[in-house]
Amino acid sequence: MKDKLVQVVSFLWPLDANLAKSRLEADGIRCYFFDEMTITMYWLYSNALHGVKLYVKADDLERAYEILNDENEIELETDDRCPKCNLANIYYENVDQRWLYLSWLLLGIPLPFFHDRWTCRDCGYSRDE
Repeated sequence: MKDKLVQVVSFLWPLDANLAKSRLEADGIRCYFFDEMTITMYWLYSNALHGVKLYVKADDLERAYEILNDENEIELETDDRCPKCNLANIYYENVDQRWLYLSWLLLGIPLPFFHDRWTCRDCGYSRDE
């Protein structure tokens, strides 16, 4: 008797499904896609087909759930740290380019004091780029 295939999860986008498949195959679980090529070619059909479906053998179902629900994510090291509090919880703020274009249109020159900046989420310190 052949092993029965069961659906583990479905994904809206084929890229997400391929990431999950790679993760399962790295742990030795064979996976199969349904509707991957259809959604790749006609991405508007994704909702109608309920996404790309990832199937595994029934014997591997529990292990597949454990692997896909594993919360141990790798945290990447970053060199960007706040100079004030030395934490890595910073983000990049882009200046709204509309003000730059508006000043250029009205004054004939772009205003040079609009800068992109890094801001710390913890202490609020900002530095210009």
